[in-house]
Amino acid sequence: MFQANYKKQEIQNKHKLSRILREGILVVTVGVATFLFLALVSYHATDPGWSRTGSGMGVANIGGYVGAWFADVLLCIFGYVAYVFPFMLIYAAWIPFLQQQKDETTQIFFILRSFGFFMILLSGSSLADLHLGDGNLPFGAGGVFGNLFQTGMVNIFNVIGANLVLFVLFLTGTTLFSGLSWIRTVEFLGQSIFNLIDFVGDQILQITQRESIGKRKAQKLEPQINFADDKIKNDIETPLVKAPLISQPTPIKSSLRAERERQVDLFDPSLAGSLPPLSLLDKPEKAPDTHYTAKELEEMSRNVELRLNDFGVEAQVVAVHPGPVVTRFELQLAAGTKASRITGLAKDLARSLSVVSVRIVEIIPGKSVIGLELP
Repeated sequence: MFQANYKKQEIQNKHKLSRILREGILVVTVGVATFLFLALVSYHATDPGWSRTGSGMGVANIGGYVGAWFADVLLCIFGYVAYVFPFMLIYAAWIPFLQQQKDETTQIFFILRSFGFFMILLSGSSLADLHLGDGNLPFGAGGVFGNLFQTGMVNIFNVIGANLVLFVLFLTGTTLFSGLSWIRTVEFLGQSIFNLIDFVGDQILQITQRESIGKRKAQKLEPQINFADDKIKNDIETPLVKAPLISQPTPIKSSLRAERERQVDLFDPSLAGSLPPLSLLDKPEKAPDTHYTAKELEEMSRNVELRLNDFGVEAQVVAVHPGPVVTRFELQLAAGTKASRITGLAKDLARSLSVVSVRIVEIIPGKSVIGLELP
C-alpha cells in the first residue's frame, strides 16, 4: 500500500515538474522572441553586427549591440523571412506547453515540426530572393540561404519550375509545422465566399423589394371618371311604334229566350269605367277616445312616484306630455340619484305599472329632468 502511494506521488511530482518546465520554457521563449522582433524592427545598416563593424556613430538598435548583432545575423541568413522567425519560435514553444504527456507520437510530431520549420525558412527565403528587392539588407531579400537555394533550383527547374517547387515546399512546411490543413482551408474560404455572395444577394433583393414597395405606395391610384354630357342630345330619332291591330269580335245577337230568362240587376247599372258606390262598404266603428283627462294624468303621475318610491328612488313628476302613442312623464330626481339607476329598473317599473314596456329618456335637451314614457 505504501509503495503504491509512493509511486502515485512520484508520478504526480513528475507531471508537476514537467508542467513547470514547459511553462518556464514558454515564458523564456516569448521573451527572447519579443527581443528578436524588436531588434529586427529597429535594424539599422550603420549599426555594428556580424557582417560589418559599424560607422562608429553609436548603436541605433533598440536591443543595443546584442540586438544589432542578432538582427544582422538573422537578416544575413534568411533575409525578410527573419521577421517571421520570432513568431515561429513562440508557436514552437506553445505546442509542447499544451501537451501533458510525452510518448513516441509526440517525438515524431516534434521531428516533423522541426523539419517543417526548416522548410518554411528555406523556401520562404528563396521565394523572397526571387521576387523581392534587396532593400537595405546585407545579403539581399532572401539572405545567404535563399540566394544559394534559389540559384540551385533555377539551374535545375528553370524559373517557373523553381517557383512551383518552392511554393509547394512552403505549403508543405507550413502544414508540417502548424498542422494546418490546406484542403480544409480552401473549403472554408470557398464556403465563406458562397455565404458572402448569398448574403449580398439577399441584401440586394431586400433593398429592391423595399424600393418597389415604396414606389407602389407613392403612386396615387386615381379613379378614371367619365363625365356625362350636361345636356342631352335631342337629335335622337324616336322609333315609330305602330299601334297593334285589334280585331273587334262580332257581337252575338241574343235570342228571344235569352232576353226573357236574363236575371234582373240588383243595383243600378253604373256607367262604364266608374267605381262601385261607397254604399256597398260597411260604416266604420267609432274610434275609442284615448285622450286622458287632467285628473287621470294626475293619478298616473302619483302612481309613477309611488312605484319609484317602492324601489327606493325619490322622484317628482314635474310635467306630463300626453301623446297619441306614448305619454311622457318628466321626473325631477332627488339629489345624488343617478339616471342609470332608473334605467336598470325599466322592466320592474313596467311590471309594477302593468304596462308592456317603459322607456327611460336619460337626457332631455335644455332640461335637468329625465323622461319616462308609458304606452
